[in-house]
Amino acid sequence: MSGTFPTVVLVLAAPFAARQDAVRSTTDLYPGDSIVERGGERWLCRRIVDDASGRPIAGAELFLVKESLAPIAGEFWSTRSATSDADGFVRVRIDDIEGQWDIQVLRADGHGVSSRSSSRAPIWRMAAAQDVPVLVRDWRGLPVAGAVIGFCGSCGHGPDLVHATSGADGIAILRGVDPHNDIADLYCQARGLELGYQSLEWRPGDAPFELECAYSTPLTGKLLDHAGNAIAHAFVGTSDVHRGPWAKTRADGSFELLGAPEGSWLMARVGEREISFPGAATYPAVLRVPAGDSREGTVDQAAPKSPPEIAMTSIAVRVEGAESGVDVWASSPSLGASKAENGSVHVPTSGPFVLQVGARRVVYAGLDELPPQPIVLADHAPTIVRGAVVDASGRAVPVRASLRVGDDERATSVDAPGGAFELAVRKTGTVLLELHPEREDLRPRRLYIALPARGDAARVDLGRIALDDTPRLRVLDRNGAPRTDVSVTFSRAGFFEIGSEPRFALDANGGWTGPDPRSGDVIVVATVLPDDAEDVAEERRIAVPYRTTLQGDGPWTITPPTSALRLVVRGLASGERAHALFADQVFDVADTSEFTSLAPGPLEMWISARGRQTVIVTTTITATETKAIHVALEPL
Repeated sequence: MSGTFPTVVLVLAAPFAARQDAVRSTTDLYPGDSIVERGGERWLCRRIVDDASGRPIAGAELFLVKESLAPIAGEFWSTRSATSDADGFVRVRIDDIEGQWDIQVLRADGHGVSSRSSSRAPIWRMAAAQDVPVLVRDWRGLPVAGAVIGFCGSCGHGPDLVHATSGADGIAILRGVDPHNDIADLYCQARGLELGYQSLEWRPGDAPFELECAYSTPLTGKLLDHAGNAIAHAFVGTSDVHRGPWAKTRADGSFELLGAPEGSWLMARVGEREISFPGAATYPAVLRVPAGDSREGTVDQAAPKSPPEIAMTSIAVRVEGAESGVDVWASSPSLGASKAENGSVHVPTSGPFVLQVGARRVVYAGLDELPPQPIVLADHAPTIVRGAVVDASGRAVPVRASLRVGDDERATSVDAPGGAFELAVRKTGTVLLELHPEREDLRPRRLYIALPARGDAARVDLGRIALDDTPRLRVLDRNGAPRTDVSVTFSRAGFFEIGSEPRFALDANGGWTGPDPRSGDVIVVATVLPDDAEDVAEERRIAVPYRTTLQGDGPWTITPPTSALRLVVRGLASGERAHALFADQVFDVADTSEFTSLAPGPLEMWISARGRQTVIVTTTITATETKAIHVALEPL
């Protein structure tokens, strides 16, 4: 059976024909369930939509990707792909490729590449693309030029979704990504650096995300079979993390493996066979694959089972100007990392090493560069956030100022009776500034603040911040009364993971209590139905969330629509539910369902159920009446 199915048009003698309503039945595949079964075939069906507007995305490419046990940095592969049609629908047959894919990857112009490992809902929302700067630092804390960064959206066995190379300043730009993808892990490939393996945390306006990589010696050599012949196009790597790292052997069996932790033992994958090798004494190493089915290979010059101990010494350290309980670390290529205990820390007796407290590193070429002990170490001075709070006439307003770092964590707070405040914080990235005035006639205010990279002179000067008595955003009903029966969600491009956007309350007057909104922000107002309104007899009431994008400078007033549609479905077996999909929403529906909070205007809806043809309804929702649509779901 092919992916294109004939369409059957039903001519229905019904009163809505006079209103230019159209109802047609089709055997084409449309998503209701995330996987649709048809005639022994199984299809992955999705509607791809823009997260902000909810509009369908045409031309989005969906890839089904098999995880690799030896993923190579910078390479992308897939088992099957398909492209969304003009209505944003994409269909991929999967019953004939069972076990040949694990991950779904989605790409669309202007949107951040995204991925997922499970089927999930039939609506796939895509965020706006972000170009994310990543600063690569080596074990000394110095920027690294020429490092290749991979952005992986799976456990590490999947391909890079995006990759980029750092410039002379150590910064690589990952273009067109969603920094809040379900998995957003970074891996580094560069001589002298470990993989880095960190999850990306970044929002627009933040300083470059810092990817810190430990020291790593490139592992080179040749892979030979038991007869001494080169093995080409095999894989050599380590198993320290899912990502390996791995390298592919050249035609002469040679390889160069970057990013392996110091002291790693190598392994190889030759076809379906996996072979382990003991550590090598020297590099380039010659690895020999045994005959037969043995999984234990040999190395021409194996390292001793007990490597020589590294000569180390203990030095005394004292910490000043840092947060209470902060640790001191020493690190070096030979030592790895060592934490200070009881005021002393171990360092190698020869070669360079680093002493680190908080975000500050001090590099020493050797013991002879050390100052007199105890060595005094201090973190960077806190970043200072300052501002002056005034009312509309410019008079100072006494406030309590706080910085919220996470959902519940407040990094620091201060009372400012004169309106001017300074907040000291040892964080980077985006935080939420909260200002609570003593005056009852003024409203509190929340603002997102991007903190700079740590440094002794890091400052954020916000200038004058005005408070007044008018909310920047209100949610009212059509009579101008505050809505008290709604839940309000806030989204801003590049700020949140899709589906995990924060909710902020409305006050008694319908006023928004969340962060200062701005043009381009998305507000979703969802009506909260009382418990006894979910199911009335055989009728199901569905309050449709209202999504709007703010335009202009504000203040804004949102009046959610109140139009309704009564959908009557015939042809369902007893107890069976169908799916109704329209715009960026899909709902379970019963024999009779009433959709409320619909916006007036054109509406196209797809109603489907297992074993039935899909009915496509094209109608116009009016503001003055409840539209009634009757559909019959015919058997396939």
